Amino acid sequence: MLSPLRHPPLSGSFVPMLFRSSWIVICMAAILFSPGMVTGATAQTQPVDSSQSAPAATGQTQPPRSGEEQTAPVAEVAPTQGMIRIVPFGRGSTGIKNTAAPAGAHLTYFGGPVISNISVVAVFWGPNVTPVVTANGAIDQFYTDITSSRFFDLLTEYSTAGTAGSGAGASTNQSIGHGSFLGKVTITPSLCPGPAACTVTDTQIQTELTNQINAHVLPAPTTDLHGIINTYYAIYFPPGVTINDGTSSSCVKGGFCAYHSDIAGTLAPYGVLPDFTASACSLGCGAGTPFQNISAVSSHEMSEAITNSEAGSANVFGPPLAWYDGPTPNLGEVADLCNG
Repeated sequence: MLSPLRHPPLSGSFVPMLFRSSWIVICMAAILFSPGMVTGATAQTQPVDSSQSAPAATGQTQPPRSGEEQTAPVAEVAPTQGMIRIVPFGRGSTGIKNTAAPAGAHLTYFGGPVISNISVVAVFWGPNVTPVVTANGAIDQFYTDITSSRFFDLLTEYSTAGTAGSGAGASTNQSIGHGSFLGKVTITPSLCPGPAACTVTDTQIQTELTNQINAHVLPAPTTDLHGIINTYYAIYFPPGVTINDGTSSSCVKGGFCAYHSDIAGTLAPYGVLPDFTASACSLGCGAGTPFQNISAVSSHEMSEAITNSEAGSANVFGPPLAWYDGPTPNLGEVADLCNG
């Protein structure tokens, strides 16, 4: 997903908050979803170089990895957590990018987990999410198609099997393959059901998601053979709901169109996707139809969750960070490299 990015210069000092997500794998993949979107990305605080002196990381402790598929335990949300990258607001209408990624772009594997075979759950934040998303044959069909497509196969390049992470050489030894769409679920949130104006924070989103999983409204996360979570919760919000990630807000100048992160404690990956149809996001998050714009940012966040599933818990250039362009030139996650 994405998050608001500011890209301050890195130094030896500790940087507590990370990145947020953005677009799909390589520039050509964007053509499938989003005619006419994109401009330059801004970025949020980046991880610090683990080779420099810095206080101990505050990212979440990873749960034990078992040797078989299992249901991951659900824990309470911690009071604070680092954030990931976003799709920045204000993508413009300059058309599809048909050139290469920026000069010097090169993703490095830092030893963290990826998602082997993603299982997507579309979560509708109450009954007021737009039918552009919720209707049969809309976002459900998108995820059904894309997770078994040849475009999705581009992500297999970022398997970690046989790849040693930068620095300490850690690796999760995972292979990325096709995923699946598990279904769509409308929850009854404890706050901000829309369409009345309301603001929800990322911490509140994590708490709500945890509560809905514990109540068995949402399916519990399952894991791959390495004990790493496969389930991804793509959360769609109704009109009137503003999301604040702790540093910026959705659908405003300097803010974001979407982001991805992981739940503190459980590390379950999720994406946050504001309403695009009746908000400022309809003007600043792409020049296509509402569904084209929504599917574009959905593919962006999904791709980055797959290749950097616990980035929300990372705050150094090392595990649990997976694939990322850094420390230099520090261009972000996989989808960001072609974002405008």
